[in-house]
Amino acid sequence: LFYRKKRNNNIWGILRCKYVVDFKTGLSKNLNIKTLNKINLFYDYTKETNKDTIYETLFNENFNIFDNVILEKEPYFKPRVKGIYNINILSFNENSIDFEVNTTEPAVILYADNYTKDWIAYNIENSKEKYEVICADYIYKAISIDKGYHKIRFEYKPLSFIIGAWISMFSWIIFISCYVILILKKKFFSVQ
Repeated sequence: LFYRKKRNNNIWGILRCKYVVDFKTGLSKNLNIKTLNKINLFYDYTKETNKDTIYETLFNENFNIFDNVILEKEPYFKPRVKGIYNINILSFNENSIDFEVNTTEPAVILYADNYTKDWIAYNIENSKEKYEVICADYIYKAISIDKGYHKIRFEYKPLSFIIGAWISMFSWIIFISCYVILILKKKFFSVQ
């Protein structure tokens, strides 16, 4: 959907696109626009559940993608006023990102990576402290945080992976058990 509609700086900025390739000539063009960071902090949000309305709002040139995020649910910690913040990414791979953030006011953190229900977010120093992951800006994910210091991990944990890991573990246990039984039987029968 994002590519079919007339593209503007909002869409290139949301998609974090700095270069565009012309498929006819094969040449790339630098768009020279500001784009979202991998991790972004917002003190202003709009709640909208209708995907078509979200889509149209993002294409509106008057909508500021750097000051406002569109959430599909109300955040637990509701930003009320702008504060001061600092974000530092600690580590990043295809399945997780760790970062620390210090904010003087409640805020919304946007992780500019595709949303699926299989992403979780929690406090690294206390894994029992979890954050609700909300679909944001049509395609990304977000959490709300209270003021203060937070060390957060977004992690991709699909149920299929967890089930597969358990099946693999039990398969290895059965395999090793059968192997040990065969060796013991072989030793027992070779002694007699």
